[in-house]
Amino acid sequence: MKKFIIGVTGNIGSGKSTFAKWFYDFDCFIIDLDTTAKTLYFDESFRQNVIDILGIDPIEGDKLKAKEISDIIYSNEDKFNKLTQLFAKSLPSIIWDIINNCNKNIIVIDAALLFEYNIDKICDVTICILAPLDLRYQRIIKHRNNNFDYNRFIQIDSHQMPNDIKCEKADFCIENVSDIENFRRDFLKISRKILNQKINND
Repeated sequence: MKKFIIGVTGNIGSGKSTFAKWFYDFDCFIIDLDTTAKTLYFDESFRQNVIDILGIDPIEGDKLKAKEISDIIYSNEDKFNKLTQLFAKSLPSIIWDIINNCNKNIIVIDAALLFEYNIDKICDVTICILAPLDLRYQRIIKHRNNNFDYNRFIQIDSHQMPNDIKCEKADFCIENVSDIENFRRDFLKISRKILNQKINND
């Protein structure tokens, strides 16, 4: 049976990862693109390309220099774009390997940079989660890191595709502006619609 691939995207703090994880309830396999992307730094060829772009070795011992990488790319547009292009070139084949070796028929890709990395091209359907900037920051400091710097939050957000453009590109858009119960209801409505369509097309 052909694998069915769902891409879930949204800017930082939107709630996309929460939305994506709920697909576990439907026995789906979830790929966290951010985690997968970080593993690429440990590939020797990719690592050398990163050194050429950033001017630093992204690895120290067995650990990724995540903060140093972030400091460089969010303060240098050219280096950010080059690194994004490198990931866009390298990630699709890695994702396909994961998909092909997965024993699930429905795969969900959780990816803030779904469109930026061209991962949408391997998806059967894409979903964008939307929320206002200030609300997203409040969620970050409440649920992930209460010391998260606002300026870094803005830097990250400004290097992600704007919400309205993502929404135009996505097959479905969901506004996550209320409480978790309403968000969950929206998830159930959309997910059941998508999965029923898949069943009917099989």
